[in-house]
Amino acid sequence: MRSRRISRRAVLLGLGGVGVALPALEIMLPRSARADILPRRFVLSYAGTSLGVASTKYVVPSGVGSYELTPGLAPLGDHGVQSEVTIVSGMKIPWQTTGEIPPGGRPRNFHYYSVSPQIAGTHSELDVSDGGDSVGRNVPLEPTADQILVEALSPDTKFDVLVYRVHAMEAGHFAQRLSWRRTQDGGVEQVDPIFSPRLAYESLFTGFAPADPAELAEAQFQLERKRSVLDLVHQRTERLLPLLGRADRERLERHFDEIRAMENRLAELTPGSGACTLLDPPGDDPATEEGHVNGGYSGEKERAEVFTDLIAMAFACDLSRIASFQITDWKSYLNMQTLYGPVLQAHLQDPDSEQHAISHSGRVSDEELGLGGATSSALADVNVHFHVDIIARLVKKLRDVADIDGSSVLDHTALVMLFEGGQGYNPESDPPAENDSHSTVNMMALVAGGAGGLQRGVHIVAADRHPAEVVISAMNAAGYQESTLGEVSGGIAELFGS
Repeated sequence: MRSRRISRRAVLLGLGGVGVALPALEIMLPRSARADILPRRFVLSYAGTSLGVASTKYVVPSGVGSYELTPGLAPLGDHGVQSEVTIVSGMKIPWQTTGEIPPGGRPRNFHYYSVSPQIAGTHSELDVSDGGDSVGRNVPLEPTADQILVEALSPDTKFDVLVYRVHAMEAGHFAQRLSWRRTQDGGVEQVDPIFSPRLAYESLFTGFAPADPAELAEAQFQLERKRSVLDLVHQRTERLLPLLGRADRERLERHFDEIRAMENRLAELTPGSGACTLLDPPGDDPATEEGHVNGGYSGEKERAEVFTDLIAMAFACDLSRIASFQITDWKSYLNMQTLYGPVLQAHLQDPDSEQHAISHSGRVSDEELGLGGATSSALADVNVHFHVDIIARLVKKLRDVADIDGSSVLDHTALVMLFEGGQGYNPESDPPAENDSHSTVNMMALVAGGAGGLQRGVHIVAADRHPAEVVISAMNAAGYQESTLGEVSGGIAELFGS
């Protein structure tokens, strides 16, 4: 018998033109179709610090699979989200030895050059012959992952991407940005982040009134439409099924059964049964400290708390499905004295106790730092601890916010946290150093959420794989169909289990 192909559009027309998501069928042209009813979300986050000396003992867990918390990862336990967060370690960004920069790589210069390969899969536009310090030119060659998802998924939300930064500085230097979008001429342009919690709140919730009768009526209509979608197409479905082969017929019937199960859960819900609500205004922003190259300390912990609340609620209210969440600059000088005490100054020559100096500093006990325990720890753990504490709070907020079907928003989110560097070989020094913080070997990323079947709460060693592959996997989990980010292809299959 001659095989027959039917386009996806024809199948949808056969169902009366009603928007029913369909599984991929052999009879269709090879195009992707998702069975999701609830939206998936994506968070791309960045920490401007290397893992630091002795990172394999005090930051990166030992062994694989289920893992014990290290001092740097202790906030995952403090916030009760260790079981939600997977650690991917052992990764590497290749660097220039002679000639051109390798695909997805960086020049021998370390600072500022490890970020673009991770968030866009490319090296930077900067001409490395000038020594690597041309302000404003060190930008990705291609759009960043968050903006690529906007292009691919076209989310029908009030905000395409929430672009937030915790570190309080006017965005002037390229290092204060994490998001670049495509221009009409094919280039890229910066997207300035919001670092004011008050401004972020006002922008997000302007005109937002979840209790408005008209909005509730629309929500009720949409909910009823979801509940009855199969009833509307039942007769046309019966005419379509005989046209399909056995495998396709069984697959489509199974798909409709899954939608019916979802509808049964929706039948028990009413609009507003999720956690979407109007948050209280955060008030005035914390004061900005002057007299330091990156603004000293300006209440970044308090700013972070507001931003994590806003991201979680924006996802719950479907105001946005994508967030670019930069915690600190590409090379962070954030002053840590306010948060981690004057004990830092006793172990540093730099009286500012800022993150870059800390990443190159000596050792102090966890007990002195107030991180728990009494084991000797690298001071760089303070930097990791600070950033992980913020992302752990966001994971907790996403986990504790209910989606409309009663699951958590985190169940439908793919979150990635990246770091400036790892710890190990540094080709820049003369002679090359074997154990240095200016290194893109032994790099680590944190992944959280259950979108697309992401595996949670394990440690994966992805030896010499590119950190952008973690980003690609998270993008796939959020609905992206390609396996390439810039010049990097592939993914970390272990993130989706066996």
